[in-house]
Amino acid sequence: MRNLSFQHGMWTLLEQRHMKLDVKFKDLSIHHSQILFKIQERPIHGFLPLDVPPEQEMEMAFTMLDLWQGKVWYVHKGSEEPIDYFTFLVSSNSKKEMPLYLQEHVPHMFNIIVIPVNDPLYLKVPEGNLLLLFENSKKQLTLSMTDMSDSDTDSLSLSISVLGNFNSDAGFLENANDPGKAINHFTHEDLRDGNIFYVHRGHQNSQIVLRASDEELVSNRAVLRIMAVPWDFAVANRIGVVIEQGGTPLITRSNLSVEVNGEWHEMETCSDITQYGQIQW
Repeated sequence: MRNLSFQHGMWTLLEQRHMKLDVKFKDLSIHHSQILFKIQERPIHGFLPLDVPPEQEMEMAFTMLDLWQGKVWYVHKGSEEPIDYFTFLVSSNSKKEMPLYLQEHVPHMFNIIVIPVNDPLYLKVPEGNLLLLFENSKKQLTLSMTDMSDSDTDSLSLSISVLGNFNSDAGFLENANDPGKAINHFTHEDLRDGNIFYVHRGHQNSQIVLRASDEELVSNRAVLRIMAVPWDFAVANRIGVVIEQGGTPLITRSNLSVEVNGEWHEMETCSDITQYGQIQW
């Protein structure tokens, strides 16, 4: 037997060169169609379509003649495992007495070697390609905003680069581990850990062009549009607190809250100096 080698995610024919029998057909007075290969243990990472009569297909069996005529395939399912195999028995449907190796006693293993292929890397930004944030604020980039798909690469090996003439006057990307410093490259791990932010500084509308890499191949280019909207907020609740003399009440959102024109954002509260106590936090 000769191992079957081919690229993963594809299909190939099993041929005569892969499975040969040391049989003198003339001496045994049998035909190639009388040599039967019956599959015992099926492949794990693929399957074996057979272009054979229904009764043979039900028994997962094919003849030497079927092999010669290109009626036996191996179809790979796309698994990243480098090796697959199946086992089979060899027998003959001739009524004449056959050698022991043609009497369906000993199972044989057929090895399949899968040659790895680096699958294409795809980078996708959210529907509408829009990152919306308040003017002069920062917003965290998440995995859902820059979705990288690469079926055969560990996510720890993936990274994203910023391409082109990125207008840093409008804003920039930063890593939370080094705030205030513009970056043009970050890893999937940085993104997963919530360390990547877009910091707005100027124009209301801008864009950044991103491309992912798995250290061998690069992805498509993805454009992320940036839109900064003006702040609009108002005090929604200020019912105050009642305390006993010398007391220390906790001021919560139920006592003082603010509504903003968008998703909740961390804000600072400024206050005048109190006359009979002090604000602590």
